[in-house]
Amino acid sequence: MLESLITVLLVMLVFGLVADLLIGALRVTRFERQKVEAAEAGQLALSRMLCEVREACRIDSTVFPNELVLFKFDASKTLAARSEVNRYLYTLKVRYYRDSQGTLLRDVLDSSGATSTYVVADGIQGMQIGLDTVTQNLQVSLTTADTKGQLRVISSEVAPLAVLP
Repeated sequence: MLESLITVLLVMLVFGLVADLLIGALRVTRFERQKVEAAEAGQLALSRMLCEVREACRIDSTVFPNELVLFKFDASKTLAARSEVNRYLYTLKVRYYRDSQGTLLRDVLDSSGATSTYVVADGIQGMQIGLDTVTQNLQVSLTTADTKGQLRVISSEVAPLAVLP
């Protein structure tokens, strides 16, 4: 009877150690997954911003470095509107900015005055936008953070068509 009790105790001890190792491995896996997800969200947001910068007909540089304001032709209007003298009446004002909770937001103001707000990415701890005076390229940097607070800076630069002074 005593031998059986000792055997059960040893088996429970081994299972406890194995369970502790598995729980630790799951924590590490979850942490690594969160780091990758935060980096992917930042990279996707940056790609979307740079794509819209390439499509923009004007970029407002007076609001740098905390937000990006650009003007795009309204694709819902006719192609003839793009060639008219007053074609800038048919533009969308697109504004990227970060709120206090670390969410990157995108506001779209159309020519009728209607505004739509979209969430681009969560977990954005910082946003830096600047214009390289030599190359005239727009430099955009986003700082993402995972749940443990580790930061990663993702940056890129793009050559816009036109920048307002």
